[in-house]
Amino acid sequence: MPTTPDPSRPRRSKAKLTEQALADRLASSLDPSMIATESAPQPRPAASKPVAKTAPRVPPGAAAKDSVAAARFQLFEAGIGRLTGAVSSAQEIARDTARSLADSRLLAARSVVAFQKKLLEMVHTNLHDGFAAARKIVAAPNVGEAIKVQSSFAETRIKALSDQAAELRSLSARLAKESQEPWAAHMAKSLGRMKTGLSA
Repeated sequence: MPTTPDPSRPRRSKAKLTEQALADRLASSLDPSMIATESAPQPRPAASKPVAKTAPRVPPGAAAKDSVAAARFQLFEAGIGRLTGAVSSAQEIARDTARSLADSRLLAARSVVAFQKKLLEMVHTNLHDGFAAARKIVAAPNVGEAIKVQSSFAETRIKALSDQAAELRSLSARLAKESQEPWAAHMAKSLGRMKTGLSA
């Protein structure tokens, strides 16, 4: 059953009640010697004598640890030096490779031009000889003479075509070798560098 508030009693707000309860609890938990209205002066520490500086005490085994650390650092520096050398060597090899490829490409282009020029010369020669044989056949006084001219032309053409094919084979082999020489020289040089780098 709910109680009715007594009108004769003064009403306290809940907020004030809570503040009062907190203040009471705080006061009961504090030590009375801690509650002072004025702070007592603190005594000054006695003047200390100057202490002579000494070298820091080195724990046992620290010298061994320092020497191991120094050795590791030297190995690290040596590794960095070798790595730097390897990187610069790789850069130089890459530049040489680019130059060799450019030289090979230029020589290959020149070889293609030379090969095509030789083919055109052979076509011109074959056409000239064919027209000359055709004129002789037309100017022949009889059929027997025309057959002789045609068989002679066929025989010379077979021999000429065989010679031209051999000439084209030797020309293409020579041009291929010449265009690959810069690349082959570069590869030999690079392999030599790698061998010396691995043996070092």
